Amino acid sequence: MTCIVSVVEDGTVWMGGDSFAHYGAESGDVHISSDPKVQIVGPCIVGIAGPSIVKDILRTQKWPKKTRKSAFDYLWSEFVPRLRKECERRGLIENKGGGETVPMQMLVGLHGELFNVDSGFNVGVVTRGYDSVGMHAVALGALWATRNAKLPPAVRIEIALNAEVEHSALVRGPFHILSLPREA
Repeated sequence: MTCIVSVVEDGTVWMGGDSFAHYGAESGDVHISSDPKVQIVGPCIVGIAGPSIVKDILRTQKWPKKTRKSAFDYLWSEFVPRLRKECERRGLIENKGGGETVPMQMLVGLHGELFNVDSGFNVGVVTRGYDSVGMHAVALGALWATRNAKLPPAVRIEIALNAEVEHSALVRGPFHILSLPREA
């Protein structure tokens, strides 16, 4: 599994992720991945909890460097449909409960805003200024507890990720933290 954590402060989206990787359910092999789960994808910062192939799809597509659309409009009309199409092309989409899903969750930051994209490709606006996906319950609690602490965003992210490491066997360092400022 994994933990992705994000904080929005002063128009900059900060995001961090762990390095835990699990390859092969039969073998139970656990690895520390050097391939960051948080990356800049075109005009967005993206953190993915799910199969590595989704991260690879995002990384290998040609995305525009900038967009003039609102953040939600860009995600809803371009980013998500293109990701969904590539997931479908590669056979990653499953039919569960009458809906199409991919076993992933992601956080996406654009234009100083944060969004949660779920396994059904639904785009949710994050209004509280922070969020987490994957193994995230303890991390969310840490983000809530530090919301008024006047700590730099990267420190809050490290605290949240370390809290999750302490309480989950499926989250491990080192952590990778990036930021994406709102465009002027």
